[in-house]
Parts: sequence; structure tokens; C-alpha cells
Amino acid sequence: MMEAIAYVQFAGKAEKALGFYEKALQATSVKKVKFGDFGHNPNAPITEEEQNMIMESRIEFSGNTLMISDVLPSMEAVTDEVTKGNTVLISIIDAGPEMNKQSFEKLSEGCTVIMPLSSTP
Repeated sequence: MMEAIAYVQFAGKAEKALGFYEKALQATSVKKVKFGDFGHNPNAPITEEEQNMIMESRIEFSGNTLMISDVLPSMEAVTDEVTKGNTVLISIIDAGPEMNKQSFEKLSEGCTVIMPLSSTP
């Protein structure tokens, strides 16, 4: 079974958005991971402010899921600047390795791939 999830990105305001959506949607489950939760990478240092930004969060409500994250300023060279209109992604959640690969290849046609197909925490 394949599941599609809306994924909304922010430039440092994900924590505030998370709190808003948690209350507004009467979330039954909220999980979040901050960039600093994985420790420091000396080859790619991030500021204390960036360590406190949301790397990934998941809100579950009424059988639905909404994911929210921040885009670090250092990531904008790859993802482009966070502006209105480019902050919503659709995540396709594990439909099995072959289906994931086929879907990714079809969805990638004629597009710029920001993040290759991979497993994420």
C-alpha cells in the first residue's frame, strides 16, 4: 500500500508552525527531530540556532499525516531559497523497494532531483 503525505518546509519557523498545526488539527501524535539531535559533523558545522531547527516532524490527526521541517540556510544552495510556492513537498511512503524505485523514476522525469531516493530516519 502506498501512502502520500504533505510535507511543508519553513525557514526557521517550523517549531512555531508545528505548535499551531498540533492545536488546530487536534493532533493525536506529534514527533519531532531537531538538526542538533544527531550531534556535530565537523565537516559540516551548523550554528546553535540551526541545531535547534526542526529537521523533521510528523503530526498525525484524524487518520492523516502532515510533516513539517526547516530548511537550513546552508541547504538553500541545493534546495533553493524557501519562498512562497516552493515549500510543499509530497512524500511517497514505503510502497516496497521496487514500487518506490519505479515511482521515483517516473516522478523524476524532466525534473531536478534535490534528494535521491533513499531511506531516511
